[in-house]
Amino acid sequence: MLNRVLTVLTAVALLSIIILYIIVIPSVKGNQVKGDDKVEFVSKEQNKQNEIVRIQDNKLIYQGFKLDSLKKTYGDFLVKYKTKMDSIDLAFEQLQFSMERMDDRLTQKDKKLEEDILSVEELFEAFKKKANRDFRQIKADVKSISGDIENLIFFTKRIPDKYLLDEEEVREQEAKNNQ
Repeated sequence: MLNRVLTVLTAVALLSIIILYIIVIPSVKGNQVKGDDKVEFVSKEQNKQNEIVRIQDNKLIYQGFKLDSLKKTYGDFLVKYKTKMDSIDLAFEQLQFSMERMDDRLTQKDKKLEEDILSVEELFEAFKKKANRDFRQIKADVKSISGDIENLIFFTKRIPDKYLLDEEEVREQEAKNNQ
């Protein structure tokens, strides 16, 4: 059995070597170029690649310088920005403080105005009550005067004209009564 396995393995190895020499090696030799042409082609390609690498290196160096200048410009900008933002923050704080003061003053004025309005309302209500009371008093006085006038009219109708005294007679009677 071992002989068979060894025989099969030897046959497979020989078959592989034969296939290698018949199929693979001739195709590789056909793809190979003669040395001088290939060396010249490879050197041209290397020169092209070296030129591309040099251009890329120059671009990277330029971009590095540009990046450094941008960093410096950005740093300067940040310094200016921070100073301006500090001044703007200060201005906003002052504005906020003055707005708070104005709000406090307006709130105080609103409260004072509300108190004044309530005071005026109270005064108006008191005046209204007094006016109503005075109006009722006047109405009552008018009613009593109208009653007195009616009584006087009725009384004057009862007195004949001959019993009426003139001014001199009235003064004489008052003088007699006072003595």
